[in-house]
Amino acid sequence: MDYKWVALSVTTVGIFMSSLDMSIVVVGLPTILQDLHASIVHGIWIITGYTLMMTILAVILGRLADLYGRVRLYNLDLCCSPLVPCCALCRIPASN
Repeated sequence: MDYKWVALSVTTVGIFMSSLDMSIVVVGLPTILQDLHASIVHGIWIITGYTLMMTILAVILGRLADLYGRVRLYNLDLCCSPLVPCCALCRIPASN
């Protein structure tokens, strides 16, 4: 088996997931702004903060990958990433 193609396909899936994640934030931005009664300036801050958070996490996770192994950390991320949006479904009802 030629492992370079497996590595390429796994890396491509990871890059696609990251791009898809950012696209979801951008598509959902009008709803986020409407729900928070925010202006477009706040929307820019939301996108900037999200991008900054992803960049900081990339640096931290890169260091953890050096310590614990890239494959182990990549597999952990691939397994845990789909669980994070499920937390958004657990909304606390507003009390009036």
